[in-house]
Amino acid sequence: MEYHRSETTRTSSQYIKITTFRWINSVIILSVLNPFSNMLDSDALIQTVRTLFMAELIQRPVFQLVDIMGILSRHIFGPRAIDQRRMNLNFMGGTYDIGERYTDITKVLFLTVWFSFYYPLAFFFASVIFVMSYWMDKFCILRSWAQSPKIGISIFNFTAIFFKICLLAYGVSTAYAYLQFPYDNACASGEEFTSDYIGSHEVKLRNGEATSITIESAGEAYQFCSKEIFFKEGSFPPLPSGHEWLDRSQRTFTRAFAWTFVVVLSTVLLTFIYYLSKACIYPLFCSSKKSKADASLIKFSENPEIYGYVPQVKIPGFAFPFLLCSLKDIDNDLVGWKDPDDTSYDSHNLINVMDRGGALQHDEYALFSIVKSWKVEDE
Repeated sequence: MEYHRSETTRTSSQYIKITTFRWINSVIILSVLNPFSNMLDSDALIQTVRTLFMAELIQRPVFQLVDIMGILSRHIFGPRAIDQRRMNLNFMGGTYDIGERYTDITKVLFLTVWFSFYYPLAFFFASVIFVMSYWMDKFCILRSWAQSPKIGISIFNFTAIFFKICLLAYGVSTAYAYLQFPYDNACASGEEFTSDYIGSHEVKLRNGEATSITIESAGEAYQFCSKEIFFKEGSFPPLPSGHEWLDRSQRTFTRAFAWTFVVVLSTVLLTFIYYLSKACIYPLFCSSKKSKADASLIKFSENPEIYGYVPQVKIPGFAFPFLLCSLKDIDNDLVGWKDPDDTSYDSHNLINVMDRGGALQHDEYALFSIVKSWKVEDE
């Protein structure tokens, strides 16, 4: 439903939306909906995080390697196609989006840094997932997937921003998680409980089951105190002052984590301010710098790996794009692709398709692009 002037802007927009959705769905919602007292429960949050890592480690690589739709297209649908064009489409290979590949990586990284305090094994899972993703994507790009459209560096720029956000999330989660330990909303009152509590008591657990506990002697009394600082109190920075449940060593580490988080936050914010001023404010007062370079001795026509910009459009259902210009004034090698059944590109040129029967007038050729090339003649 969006209009984009190039494949780069379309991929960047999709990359931002999918990454935001996956971060919220797999991390933010999981943190908000999970009860505070269950953060260290192996049957609640930790089990869910482990399941997410196992799915990324096993499920996605298996489906990517097996390539069920590719096997069906090559061995079932392709040989039974009704014409050559439809058969060729089934042997083109699956499509992939580089933005979505980056999304998988940033999601795993964000999941790792956010829950690393509760589940330190996440770092080991993430390292294995990254190595497997690299080799699986490399194999599929070279052997299984079709060639993707050429895009610019916008995906890399957005990825750098997402990495900075992950660094900031790592500082937030670690600083506040260490401050809220041990997640039980119980603080020592400094008094001993009365003898009325000594004896056997029936206690109802969270799962609805009842159990019996026995208190043999008097001990220190505890009272309720909210330790859910991040979502309820929102204190900044997360310093140990005012939190009586912290012991001496915990106060030392909490203070170190808090000031480290402040440094990380300041660095990330200054980086974003620099990017914003460079993109929006700097051009209002300063002219853009023009780069200067010496001309290369290698001519354009002497490099076989460089193709020209030939206007063309990709139409679903066809194996090759359709050209939007005449090729009589350019070298066919500049197109960038070749059809083994039609080396003249006549069947792939919309000018020829529309001019069948002489219906296209001379002045109507202006609807198409005009492309010319000048080839250096050998001396």
